[in-house]
Amino acid sequence: MSEYVPAELRRLIHPRTDLWDDHLELMKDGSLSARTAIGRVTISLLKLNRPELLAFRALLAKSIRKPR
Repeated sequence: MSEYVPAELRRLIHPRTDLWDDHLELMKDGSLSARTAIGRVTISLLKLNRPELLAFRALLAKSIRKPR
């Protein structure tokens, strides 16, 4: 979905005032999906779905799994 946002209204997620879960969703494959325009801008500008970050998230997810 492509939604035009004027340049003066674009902003990134603010780590002190925004909740990440309001703007981003972590997918099973480790990628981030945007829930809002702010999330889309953040993912795009910071390139949060680049291969090395996907690999890091996969490794992190693997390390925090608990044996059943």
